[in-house]
Amino acid sequence: MAPSVDQALQEWASRASDEELDAGPGLEDLGGADAVVAEVDTMAAGPQLPYLLTALADGIDTIPAEQAAPLLAAAAQGLRQPHSAWVLADALDVVCTRPGLAARLGNRIVRDLATLAEDALAGDCDAALAQPAIAGLLRLAVAGGSPHRLLALLTEITGTEPADALDRLPILIGIARDHFADTDRLLDVLNALENQPDLNPATRADASFELALADERAALQAADRTTAGEQLQRALMRFTELDRTHEARLDARAHAAAIEAVLAFADLEQNPTGDSSARQRLTEAADQLDTTAAHLAAWTGRMHQLDWLSARSLTQSAWAKLVTTLNAAQAHLDQPSWYNPADALNDLLEIYLASRSIHAPANDSTGLTALISPAVEAPFVRSQGLLHQLEQALAHDPQFTDHPDAQALYDAVRQRRQQLSSQAPQQEAVPGKVLEGRPALAALFQELLSFRS
Repeated sequence: MAPSVDQALQEWASRASDEELDAGPGLEDLGGADAVVAEVDTMAAGPQLPYLLTALADGIDTIPAEQAAPLLAAAAQGLRQPHSAWVLADALDVVCTRPGLAARLGNRIVRDLATLAEDALAGDCDAALAQPAIAGLLRLAVAGGSPHRLLALLTEITGTEPADALDRLPILIGIARDHFADTDRLLDVLNALENQPDLNPATRADASFELALADERAALQAADRTTAGEQLQRALMRFTELDRTHEARLDARAHAAAIEAVLAFADLEQNPTGDSSARQRLTEAADQLDTTAAHLAAWTGRMHQLDWLSARSLTQSAWAKLVTTLNAAQAHLDQPSWYNPADALNDLLEIYLASRSIHAPANDSTGLTALISPAVEAPFVRSQGLLHQLEQALAHDPQFTDHPDAQALYDAVRQRRQQLSSQAPQQEAVPGKVLEGRPALAALFQELLSFRS
C-alpha cells in the first residue's frame, strides 16, 4: 500500500487514547477523504477493510456525494470478497453497530452476505467465511431486517458441507430459532449436525448443546407442571451426557446442575417429609453449580466468545443469582414452603434470556446499544412465581397477612386451581386472571411485586 494512508494510520494509532482506539479512526485520521478515495480499492481488498468502514461510518453524513459513492462501492466490494474470515468478522462488527452505514450500504449487503455464505457452504470459496457471513445476516435480521434469506440458508444445511464451514454454526442456528417464529425446521438441522460422524467433535457438541437448550426452553415456556418436568428431564439428560463426553463444556455442566436443583426442589415440594434423597440431590447440585459457575466465569472471561451474541455480564450475574438463591434456600429446607421450584425456574429463565440476547444499535444512536432478547412467554413459570409471591406475602408480610382482599385473591386462585385440576390437570390458574376487574386488589398485588423485586 502507498505510504500515505498507511503512515497516517500508524501515526494515529501511536497517539490515540484507549477510547479512541476502541472507537476506531476517522477519515482525517487516515489522511483525509481525498487520500482514502485514492487508495480505497486497496484498503477494501486487504486487512484494513474494518478501518475503512469505521472511518466511512464516522464521516458518511458530512463528506460530498462524489467522494461517498466510490467509498461505499469499494466497501461493498470488500464485503463481497473479503481478505479473510477474521477481516470479514471485524468488518461486520462495524457495519452491525453503525446503522447509518448499514442503511447506506442498503439491502445489497444482505444479498451479498447470503451469496458469500452459500459459496462457502458449497466449497466454492474459503469455508471459514461461512460463519462470519451468517453471523452478519443474523445480527442484521435481529436488528430489524428480514430473516428470510438467513432462514432459507440455514434450513438447507445438511451436515455434509465442508467441516470448516460448519464451525460454530450450531450456535447461530440455535440463536436464530430463539429469535424468529416458526423455525422448528432448524431442530432437524441441529439433529443432522449432531449425528454427522464426519464433523469436528466440537461442532457436534455445539449441536448437542443447542438441542438441550431447545428442551430447556420448551420447559420454561410450558403451560403446566407436568410438561415442564418432562422437558427438564430431557434437557438434563442431554446436558449430562454432553458434560460426560466433553470435559471442557462447563456450560453444559452448569445447566445440568441448575436443572437438577430445580427438579430436587420440585420433589421436596411434592413430598416435604419424605426421604433425604431430594435434599442430598439439592445440596450436591447447588455445590456443583457454585463451583462450575465460578469456573465458567473465569474461563469465558479470557476467551473471545462473540460478545455481540451474549450479554456476558448479565449471564454471569444471572448464574450468580441462582447460586445465591440455592445456597440461601438450603438453610431453610426444614421449611419447604419457604421456597418454590417456580422461583428456581424463574432464575433459570433469566439465565436463558441473558445468554441468548443480542447486542444491537439503540435508536440509531452511535455508541448506545440495546439488548434484544428472544420472546419466551413462560406462562407456567411466571404464573407460579406470582402465586408464590402471594403465598409468602400472606405468610410473612404484615401488610398482607390481615388484608381481606389479599386473602380473597389467594382463596379465589386456590379454588380455581382445584376446579381446573379436576377438569384438566394440565392447566394452571393464573393470579393475573383473578385480578382482572379488581383494580384495588391489582394495585395491592403490584405493590407486593415491586417490593419483592
